[in-house]
Amino acid sequence: MAYWSSTKIEEQLIDFRYRRQGLHTLGREWDIYNAGSSFHGYAPTAWRPLRDIFRKCSVGPDDVLLDYGSGKGRTVIWAAANFRLRRTVGIELDERLHAEAKENLERWSGRLLCRDIVLSCTDATQFEVPDDVTITYFGNPFVGDTFKKVISQIKASLARKPRSLQILYYHPRMHDFVIDAGFCVDRGRINPPYEWTIYRNRPYSPGSL
Repeated sequence: MAYWSSTKIEEQLIDFRYRRQGLHTLGREWDIYNAGSSFHGYAPTAWRPLRDIFRKCSVGPDDVLLDYGSGKGRTVIWAAANFRLRRTVGIELDERLHAEAKENLERWSGRLLCRDIVLSCTDATQFEVPDDVTITYFGNPFVGDTFKKVISQIKASLARKPRSLQILYYHPRMHDFVIDAGFCVDRGRINPPYEWTIYRNRPYSPGSL
């Protein structure tokens, strides 16, 4: 009980800090897409696991981050504020959430270690992954066929330009599929409710993609 109380207080304090700098990302909306679809509703990644995931992965100035289901822009803007990435990209299907993300970026008054930030309102299954993307983030935005199509887009990019790529996956519901798709576990946290996994692609060979 004490752990969860302290965690809740920590989340509130961190959110208050970022809200003062213009980043307003609270809220949960489960039916923002069509009920029964493979897309989940809006629920931002909690601050503690977001910080832990990125601290455990390898992030450098040559990396390009692609956030799937970027919502109101929490992960994209936070990452740009805290890491010297070459570029951060967020893609979001819902037009209203996308508009709120753009407002958050325009309102942001904090530091930006990465100033190349791209927000796009698009269908993730149709989005051609830029061939310089080296980190992808999934805050559990979708499952099933939608997730499989997105992984196919990632693999197509890797086939065009073989390179090292990390998948950061919060609540990794499609773990088995990621492994079957040719990625291996680098590290992770298995204890709910903040479970996450970091995957890396296996060494490239023509038959693996």
